[in-house]
Amino acid sequence: MTRESAASKPDRAAEQAPLADEARYRPVYAAGDWSPTLTAIWQECYGADLPDGLEPLGFSSAGELGALWRWLDVGPGDRIVDVGCGRGGPGLWIARHAGVDLVGVDLLPEAVAAAQKRASTLYPGGAATFVVGDFLDTGLPAGSFQGAVSIDSLWMVLDKAAAMQEVARLLEPGARWVLSTWEPSYLSYATLLTAAGWEVLTCREPAGWYERQTAVYDRIIDAEPDLVAQLGAEAAQVLVSEARTMTPTLRDYRRLLIAARR
Repeated sequence: MTRESAASKPDRAAEQAPLADEARYRPVYAAGDWSPTLTAIWQECYGADLPDGLEPLGFSSAGELGALWRWLDVGPGDRIVDVGCGRGGPGLWIARHAGVDLVGVDLLPEAVAAAQKRASTLYPGGAATFVVGDFLDTGLPAGSFQGAVSIDSLWMVLDKAAAMQEVARLLEPGARWVLSTWEPSYLSYATLLTAAGWEVLTCREPAGWYERQTAVYDRIIDAEPDLVAQLGAEAAQVLVSEARTMTPTLRDYRRLLIAARR
């Protein structure tokens, strides 16, 4: 498929990307206790590169989070925002390593509640608050953060240009936004960011991501009965459906780590 100008077709990725639905993880977040089967799957597929202390659901390795933390260029006394925080794990991991205060925002109250509950374990003694808000309208004050993080969340947002503008609104001039996402062949995140007024500092594809992600998906499909028993049928179906839908199409995507400056 030929790569197009993302500036000319900003919504095409949202229209065509499989499972681009910000709310589809609601049953998973609401399931309560985490699944030991999911933990075992991620441990098997990521090994020593699994971020310490996290209950895995996304596809960030420890190496990826470490790179994003360094690119964020923040430290004690700073405050960062995690937009699309989910259950909070990666944002808390970065905040803990950087020694900064954290505000996480997610569309789903179930995710926010889970993130707030996990904060005392993943970032003991740290200042971390989680609130319900939309990627396009966080409800947070302008210019109040020295950095922003979005882990595996922007790809599900329909209006990416508006999302980029909202994150820019939250940051002080010169602050950075670091994110991980998947880029289909018909979209350029670098082009979208530049058109939205961002300076793209880094945009690279991490090694080994495809093999890890497809291995996780294969094991989730095989483990469907155990996931139903541990999480419930509705939550298990969300995960198994993603695995079955994304595995045959993932070759048309690149996983990207991006750092951009406001």
